[in-house]
Amino acid sequence: MKNLITAFILLVSVACYAQETSQDLNPRVVFGELKHDGPYDRSEILLQERLSVSSGNGNQYKVVAFKMILAPKKGGAYLWSGKGEKLTPKMQTGLNKIEPGDKIIIESVLASVNGDSLNLVELEPIILEIKTYEKDDPYINVSDYKTEINNIPTSSKSPAINYLEPRYGDINPADLSTEYTLEDILAQTELNAETLDIEVTYTVTSFKMILAFKNDDPPVMISSGSNKITTSMKERLAKVKSGDRILIEGIRAVAIYKGEEFKVNLSPMILNIP
Repeated sequence: MKNLITAFILLVSVACYAQETSQDLNPRVVFGELKHDGPYDRSEILLQERLSVSSGNGNQYKVVAFKMILAPKKGGAYLWSGKGEKLTPKMQTGLNKIEPGDKIIIESVLASVNGDSLNLVELEPIILEIKTYEKDDPYINVSDYKTEINNIPTSSKSPAINYLEPRYGDINPADLSTEYTLEDILAQTELNAETLDIEVTYTVTSFKMILAFKNDDPPVMISSGSNKITTSMKERLAKVKSGDRILIEGIRAVAIYKGEEFKVNLSPMILNIP
């Protein structure tokens, strides 16, 4: 009996190992350079530009078509289709709006095998989940304000639910009608938060700047404990080139209204170096 039990355990172990090995050999989609299983920071998602394929079976795979679904925690989903391995401009613009708790689904992925355009395989979809803030985090997301503002009378709206957007100095990256140059970017000294409510004063209290380079250099992240662009940030910014990107993430602000303080998390923004 003891030998039978030992043999059974051995068979189960071999079967499990064979299954894991098979899974490792099968091609699977990778979102940019993300190696771990998530959940992911918004900055991790926004820094990615393309899809790749990981495989251990010796073949080379390249994505030729895919679909991306943005499934917000609140509100309706968005669907985009792409050709090739790169994210489309519409996808990147849509991802700039992601919030904690949202999910991104990559599906209907077709990949060529060893450069043969006639030999295509469909890969399993992947789901990327955006990290939520810790429960003890006193800051609230701006997206929550926009939802709440529709459910209360106008006379009772507090400044904590007035929508606001961050600005990179005088630059609004969300305004696609306005072009900016590298000189414009280097001339800015602080982050601002704009709102239409003249009775409320908003001040950015901290943020993170991530420089994503077009070449193979790894991204660089620098933090600021105020709304000011630090000396270290300025030194790094002086070295950016055309095609590089600047991601401003983890933006926190404080609103003052009639002596009462409200804390908010602002949406990230991306500046593309022209």
